[in-house]
Amino acid sequence: RSSDLSNRKAAKAKEKDERRAALEAAGDNRRADEEIKEREKEDRAREEQAMKDKEEDALSLLRDEKKKQDDAEYRNWVGEIAVESKGEVGASDPDKELNSYLTATGADAPPKVLELNTIAKNYSVAVEKVTEVIEKLVSSGTVNGIFDERGKFFFLSEDELSLVARFIRQRGRVSVSEVASECNKVIQLD
Repeated sequence: RSSDLSNRKAAKAKEKDERRAALEAAGDNRRADEEIKEREKEDRAREEQAMKDKEEDALSLLRDEKKKQDDAEYRNWVGEIAVESKGEVGASDPDKELNSYLTATGADAPPKVLELNTIAKNYSVAVEKVTEVIEKLVSSGTVNGIFDERGKFFFLSEDELSLVARFIRQRGRVSVSEVASECNKVIQLD
């Protein structure tokens, strides 16, 4: 019995050693497989990077070639274009035109009322610029008139101005509403 027992123990120990050897071999195989997979992954990454680098180089060459072609075409066109004369679109000075219009309007038989928006639109300037030009003309004595709050300028003749001035001198101290009332009577809009 004891030999049976020792035979069984020896068989078990042998079996255990064989399993351990098989597991170690399997572990070594597994490690070897993992190393192979890791090397393959690194090789693929290197190949992909090499492909990307080649693509970048090819794109860079294409861009450089396109730039050279565009530059050559530009130089070609520049050589073909000649400037015969220079000028500016709308080279006329709207301020001068506006000033001459208002001066002529004031000197001739002027319209009684100028709408500032319309004048500004016709001469492509701001309403403030029209107002500024009219104020300069009034201060220089070229034209006479008054602005109202609705964006209009009323030309006044010398006779109308003298009638309003005589009213103020006769009455002495007057309110704005009294002057406005007298102006409405004196100024003829027809």
